[in-house]
Amino acid sequence: MGWFGRGAARLTAGSLAADGAADRQSEAARREVSRDPPRESSRAHGQAPSAETDQEGGATDMPADRFESLLSLIRAHVTSDDLAAARGVLARVSDQVAANGAQRDRVARWSGKLASAAVAAEQRVVELLIDGRVREAHRALESLAGDGKWCPSAALAACGELGGDWSWVPEMAGLGSPRPFAARRAARVWWEGQLRRGVVISCSDQRVTVEVATPTGRRFPQVAFADVEPVKATAAEAVELACGAFRAGAPRLGRLWMARALIDGGEIGERGLAILAALRGS
Repeated sequence: MGWFGRGAARLTAGSLAADGAADRQSEAARREVSRDPPRESSRAHGQAPSAETDQEGGATDMPADRFESLLSLIRAHVTSDDLAAARGVLARVSDQVAANGAQRDRVARWSGKLASAAVAAEQRVVELLIDGRVREAHRALESLAGDGKWCPSAALAACGELGGDWSWVPEMAGLGSPRPFAARRAARVWWEGQLRRGVVISCSDQRVTVEVATPTGRRFPQVAFADVEPVKATAAEAVELACGAFRAGAPRLGRLWMARALIDGGEIGERGLAILAALRGS
């Protein structure tokens, strides 16, 4: 897998703080030199608080305090690795500032930062897939992609032809049920809000019983097939889990399992080839 790059560096708390300080200094300087009286708020006319307009109807910069508040919200989302939320707020800000000017320049800078952070996040997802930690990769991807349509653009796009829109669920009816795991297979299972390690006791195409050691003794939870992750899953196992994820209505998880199958390099069989063919239609 040496052909995957390291990706862009993640945004650090230091760089975010430095940007915030620079932003505040530049804003203070603009206020010092500006002698214009404050604009009348649009709320006085019963309008929603959004971008102001000039006499020709074009958008002008929004009020400085609201602009700074929204940038702080973007910064907080990035710090907490919620890039989808940060992207949503940035889109709102972009719609409410003038086409030119200081605020537009800062929006452009943040747009570049989020793009770099997304590249790094995709690289992190791929690294988790290489290590076989698909459930962790899925959680990281959800923070990156958010709700609705999402398409990879960096490291994940290089994994294989897994379809353009990762929120789309392909038709899996012709593949039949996923094949069960072997008994005593070491696996991780998502149970009681945690990813726990155990061994498979019994398995069907829908439910899996796993033996899990806890501080109070051994437990035997029954979980959905799609909630099980074999340790270092083979390509063949990844294909079955992809099938199970698509049947459960989890299209991004299904694609991550197919990415894991391709990364493993093993035989994916006719079922794997059929899933790839279905994904190309997205």
